[in-house]
Amino acid sequence: MNTRKTVYDKLFKEETQLAKHEVELGSIDNLNKVLEEIKGAGRNVAATGRKSVSALVNTTLPIIDTTRKKIEQARKDYDLISKQAKDLGVEIPANVTANLKEAIAEDSDLFELRKAIEKFELSYLDLTDNF
Repeated sequence: MNTRKTVYDKLFKEETQLAKHEVELGSIDNLNKVLEEIKGAGRNVAATGRKSVSALVNTTLPIIDTTRKKIEQARKDYDLISKQAKDLGVEIPANVTANLKEAIAEDSDLFELRKAIEKFELSYLDLTDNF
């Protein structure tokens, strides 16, 4: 009887340990699945972000560049017209001069905006290289 009890105790103990290992392996599998999902989500976010950043860069930088070229041309035109007006003894209307000053200030803002967009693009791409 004592031998039978010892055998049953050992069998029960082995069965319990096997069940425990199955639970541990199941937990590891579940954890690994969640980690793979997280990694996939990170890749998706990075890819979506890259597309958005690319769209931002491809749409805004050409507009900024075109506007800055127009401002530069307006500056040259103003200088030429200003000389012609002086030769004729007339003054350029104050609102035209004020508009040019605003355009020059906007040119400076656009320059800074362009730099910020380029810096953001590089930073984002550097950050998402890991995904």
